[in-house]
Amino acid sequence: MKYIVGLIFCLFMGITAISYGVGAAYPPINQIAQPFVCAGGKLNYQTIVSHPRPGKTYIQTSWTCVDSSGAKAPIDTFTIALYAGSLYGLVLYGFLAVMLLLGSRRPKAAPKG
Repeated sequence: MKYIVGLIFCLFMGITAISYGVGAAYPPINQIAQPFVCAGGKLNYQTIVSHPRPGKTYIQTSWTCVDSSGAKAPIDTFTIALYAGSLYGLVLYGFLAVMLLLGSRRPKAAPKG
């Protein structure tokens, strides 16, 4: 049961912390989702910066799938985070499992005395 809870936790952290959190600072990290959300095309991240008034800056970001003909289709950020974050969550789960296995094989200290 604790392994299932650990897997659910790692998937949640992969989606929220890695894909959304790290992906906000470094968007190319979510390119790993391209084969799932944009099969046969190229996943493209766009940033639009506008200055409607002095002292105001608006930044809009979006993901699009550009197919071989050049047609663009918008892709929801949650869809990308779901696929990319799930993959990162599985990697996190594998990393934690290896660390737990290595920690359990560590020789125990001999009792003093």
